Amino acid sequence: MGYIRILIYCNNALWERLLVSSDIVRVIDREDKKRKEFCDGDFETGAFEIVSHQDVVLSQSEGDQISREKKIKFVMVSDSLEFSYFFYVLQCSREYRNHVIDHWCTKTRNYIPSSKSSTLSVTLTDALQQVIDHKWCHRITHLVWERSELDNAMSWLSTLGGAYSALGDQFTHCAQMAGRISLRQFQIAMRQGDPSTVARCKLYIALSFIQTSKFRPAKQIIRSQYHLAVNSSCPDIRLIRMCRGVWSKLRYEHSRWIKKSANGISS
Repeated sequence: MGYIRILIYCNNALWERLLVSSDIVRVIDREDKKRKEFCDGDFETGAFEIVSHQDVVLSQSEGDQISREKKIKFVMVSDSLEFSYFFYVLQCSREYRNHVIDHWCTKTRNYIPSSKSSTLSVTLTDALQQVIDHKWCHRITHLVWERSELDNAMSWLSTLGGAYSALGDQFTHCAQMAGRISLRQFQIAMRQGDPSTVARCKLYIALSFIQTSKFRPAKQIIRSQYHLAVNSSCPDIRLIRMCRGVWSKLRYEHSRWIKKSANGISS
């Protein structure tokens, strides 16, 4: 199995060089060079021409023998959208790469029987009629609307959860409600995919555990989130301070609970 070189031109300049083998599609370089004219005349979309660069062998009757390497270059014109489809499938499918290599190398061997490679020059042009991806537009619109609604719900839940959490020190049912609100915030944060917000919601849940005297799970949550925040490649200072604050709350409430339990036993 041979290989092919693909030279991609855009706006009269060399844009990309690709080396396509059976195993991989590799970028050779990204030099911004002015395009060399391969042959005279314009090309029709989807057509190709054989170009020899005048690399021929002069006949013996014309004088001295001049042996020069004969080069075959296939030139075609394609709009950018069509070529993007071709390039994507070329990257993803080994079988398709083998078919493409075999196709162009076979054409080359019709002119140079010993050749094991082929060069394809592609000129990218703008499509005469731009294609609007309506399905993708509808999907993006839905995602934007969903994100907006999730942000709005998160804001309302933060306000409501803060109010219940403030009352949770005095009323157990308020602390339990704050925990349920924090759990709902956690679910929304998971859908949003924001790690920082997810960590904050877990700390809110830990605070609810503290207010309901469930110190062990609260301790595990705080420690895990603190280690994640400290060991992150870009540490979140506010999250670290929040972990320390909730940890101080845990220590204070735990000491109060121990004293209260001791007083209850002694009495």
